[in-house]
Amino acid sequence: MKKQNLSGAIATLGLLCTQSILFTSPASAVQQLFCNGRMTNGWSYSAEYIDGQFARIRWTRSGKPPQTTNLTYESINNRDQPVYRGGLMGALGVTLIDLSGGDVQPGSQITVKVDDWGTSQASCGTSASGTATPITNVLAFQTRSYTVRVDRKNSNLLMTVINKRDGRTLLNNAPATVAPRRNSNDSWTGYVHRGEMTAYARRNFRGEKELELIQTAGRRVIEQGI
Repeated sequence: MKKQNLSGAIATLGLLCTQSILFTSPASAVQQLFCNGRMTNGWSYSAEYIDGQFARIRWTRSGKPPQTTNLTYESINNRDQPVYRGGLMGALGVTLIDLSGGDVQPGSQITVKVDDWGTSQASCGTSASGTATPITNVLAFQTRSYTVRVDRKNSNLLMTVINKRDGRTLLNNAPATVAPRRNSNDSWTGYVHRGEMTAYARRNFRGEKELELIQTAGRRVIEQGI
């Protein structure tokens, strides 16, 4: 009799454990990520990814009231990337492209485009922009074909170059250094990234700006800031 009672208790315990595993609330597994970036005009943003989709973008800039863009899923582009759209300040259109193809994880990237502001790319993580390491812009400009910025994060210089024509990011927060002067009469202050592509971003005391790109095949592109 005792043996039967013991067997029944073990069976009941096993069933309870199985039910606990099967019916545990999934709420704790809801994924929330923040994709933090910055536009060339100084506005910082944090795109919020909640419960499988991008819901909103929060905008901040020193001396300006914060803004919010509520996003609506629109479509899949020809690269199988989800596209979201929204508005900003009642006048500007905002487009967010999920470059992960819908599989957003820490380290995934997005592209954010704002009418009249240009395009920016951001990486996703688990921290909102308010807790991220401060980034200081040291150079930002646009040429006829490219958007260029150089930022300082801690003691590191980071260079971003985006092709305005097709939205393609050539460099995304790529490591950079202060470029050596080309000769004794060189009045330009420059920053350089060296990798598969060499990129120079320069400015002089007159406020003129210049981007120089050197491809691995030796093709050289030089464009002036506008």
